Amino acid sequence: MTPRPRPVFQVGHLERLPLGMRYTAVVDHVGRRLAQLPGRPELVIDFTGVGRPIFDMFVYSGITPTGVVITESC
Repeated sequence: MTPRPRPVFQVGHLERLPLGMRYTAVVDHVGRRLAQLPGRPELVIDFTGVGRPIFDMFVYSGITPTGVVITESC
């Protein structure tokens, strides 16, 4: 059986937000940033562990992110 090719994500914008920033403020900030970016930007969020509730916050705010599980392969 041939393994499926791994998806490739190209990062068009990367930003580090201040430590301690409330999650609700992060969701608001990212929503504003997505509205400013040209084209149809896609938000990809780490869906692993505690990333799931954050992912859900974006969904509840009307943003439709793509969830990815980040693992280490040997």
